[in-house]
Amino acid sequence: MVRLYDSRDCKEAGKVRMHDKPITSLRFSQDGQLFATLSKDNTIKVCDVRTLNPLYELTHPNLSVGSNIQRLALSPDGKYCSTGSTSGCVYVWECNAAGRVVSTLNSHAGHVSNVAWSPQGKGLAAIGTDKKLVMFR
Repeated sequence: MVRLYDSRDCKEAGKVRMHDKPITSLRFSQDGQLFATLSKDNTIKVCDVRTLNPLYELTHPNLSVGSNIQRLALSPDGKYCSTGSTSGCVYVWECNAAGRVVSTLNSHAGHVSNVAWSPQGKGLAAIGTDKKLVMFR
């Protein structure tokens, strides 16, 4: 469940049930128009902040969210969404209705727990339980 609160009076302004299993990560787009959630149901959902309506669902048959600390990242321009998997792969999707996987990066010997885009959006970094930090350009 994602709940939205008004920061002026701390009252609930809306809520939406997004996933069937716990959410492990939430990220806002830089323009503040969208947010994305990653869940242990092995999906990413992208929503409109104003309406709380889900816009897109991103998935991959081999995506496995194996822990409560697994994170997702949105590229600075909002065009791409990425996360790691228990398989050691990093997946990069187009962040739109097509939800096409544009890259599958096999980078780690174990669970990829966090990913981050560079501020310019030209690089992506991934860290995993194998204690490696891998950077992609």
